[in-house]
Amino acid sequence: RSCVQGMFRGYQETTQQDLCIVPAIDMANHAASLDVVNVEAGWHAFYMRFQATATQPIAEGAQVWNHYGPRNNDNLLQWYGFVADANPFDTYTLEGMVGRVRALQHVAPSRLQLLSDQGLQAALDQVVVTRAGFPNSARPALRLLFAPPEVAAGSTAATWQQPLPEKMERHVNEVMIELLKAERDSKLTTLQEDMALQGGPDAIQMGPRMALALQFRIQKKKLLADAISAMEAMRE
Repeated sequence: RSCVQGMFRGYQETTQQDLCIVPAIDMANHAASLDVVNVEAGWHAFYMRFQATATQPIAEGAQVWNHYGPRNNDNLLQWYGFVADANPFDTYTLEGMVGRVRALQHVAPSRLQLLSDQGLQAALDQVVVTRAGFPNSARPALRLLFAPPEVAAGSTAATWQQPLPEKMERHVNEVMIELLKAERDSKLTTLQEDMALQGGPDAIQMGPRMALALQFRIQKKKLLADAISAMEAMRE
């Protein structure tokens, strides 16, 4: 700790962002939910110091909660070495969506060409899913792939920014749900099996790295489950 403090005293403000360990403040744990956060911490240029300020009364011996920012679990694991449970900022990235779509349903080669010609293929190269489901940015490309020929004829990229008739929109939504379920079912273990392992007697024999990896895996599967539920609710 004294070594870290010595390094911190030598810190100078620059126009660049730097990473550093801040004594005392770095002991406040991260709360994924902003409702739990009771401390704000940040750099105060006027005083040339980091400062933590309570945002509400904190009882003696109570936990001090900071917020590290809207970070997904990938970021928290890489930079801070932990995984947040039910992280509202967590994401799940699906790559190569065109191939995934074609594995579920037939897509005419002419539609794939149209997807490329209208500049919408990039929207399916990497799709970032949240607990709310598919991002709206993926919908135009999926509308193009599954719209009837009479709608696709003479269309432009702007055509797909607007909702299609209700029946077509429902089909697009069903495709998204099936894509999420296919990703869920591609895993070697289920969410229930992972949670049973985490809470079972064998968990004691896990090292910290394995336990953390299991927690990360569980949280991603929970995100998929939440995304599926959210999109299934759109059927109603």
